[in-house]
Amino acid sequence: MRITFRSDFMLSFAMACLLLGLMVTPLAWGEDPSERTGFLKVSTEPEGASIEVDSGQKGTTPVVLEVPVGARKVKLSKEGFLPHSEEVVVSADGVLRLQVKLSLSPLASIKTISEKRGKDGSEMVFVPGGKLLTEGGEGGSRKVSVKAFWIDKFEVTNAQYAKFLEETKHPKPAYWEDPAYNQSQQPVVGVRWEDAVAYARWVGKRLPSEAEWEKAARGSDGRIYPWGDTWSFDRCNSTGKQDGFEGPAPVGQFPSGASPYGVMDMVGNVWEWVGDEPAPDAPANSKDLRIGKGGSWANSAEQVKITAQARGNKTMADCILGFRCALDGD
Repeated sequence: MRITFRSDFMLSFAMACLLLGLMVTPLAWGEDPSERTGFLKVSTEPEGASIEVDSGQKGTTPVVLEVPVGARKVKLSKEGFLPHSEEVVVSADGVLRLQVKLSLSPLASIKTISEKRGKDGSEMVFVPGGKLLTEGGEGGSRKVSVKAFWIDKFEVTNAQYAKFLEETKHPKPAYWEDPAYNQSQQPVVGVRWEDAVAYARWVGKRLPSEAEWEKAARGSDGRIYPWGDTWSFDRCNSTGKQDGFEGPAPVGQFPSGASPYGVMDMVGNVWEWVGDEPAPDAPANSKDLRIGKGGSWANSAEQVKITAQARGNKTMADCILGFRCALDGD
């Protein structure tokens, strides 16, 4: 018996096979689809994160893993950074590349050392010496070194400043009689740079340098805010009412916004005078300029970044400007 096929059927069958060949990867004879694997290449910034795939594969970035094809869940973790998880689809063709920039955790894993020091009995936090990443000129960045030092855990309060006024008969700051700014645990405001210097000397301390202030606020990893790189209105007292305050908040109200060393209110609440003075050869019109750091309750997220800087005359006394003190490390 002779069997024949119509030519149009054969053509349709051939075309169907061709299309299927383009859409799927052929399986080898006897191959179980569930056993097919592909490659997943994972890199993180910074490197050294632990990776775990839901199919059981583990490693440390950067790494290339052979994993079963299909939808896979990838988990990444690194000390001092928030855990990251992501779903990916792995195929048998080529290598799937996954690049992840890890977010810093609110409190990096740094041991906090604090004790009360100075005439005002302020709790101070120890900051080890080392390098820090800071912004250089024209938007670049550079590493600078600082020696170990102590810094006040909180901004100087009205209650502390009142003792200074009582003992020294120093002139009262601006806003001293204003109930919006003179509550005992609010940071003192309306102080000129020289007032802050006088208080620091009275308690046997000094103002921190700008480099020390940034080290205390961000550690050595170049983070944008004390708690990490992502803005969060509930971690500091900045512009608007979402954080619960329309003016200066009592110190220490935002523990989740603490720096890696446990220093509070390093951004928002009030700008803080630092001790840097112009170089001897600075232009005459800049001799009286001083620097404030940290932003205030009246500033936006962009203005309360650790690298933000305010420059003003040393005689300026404003309701958004206060200070904290520092000591050389032992």
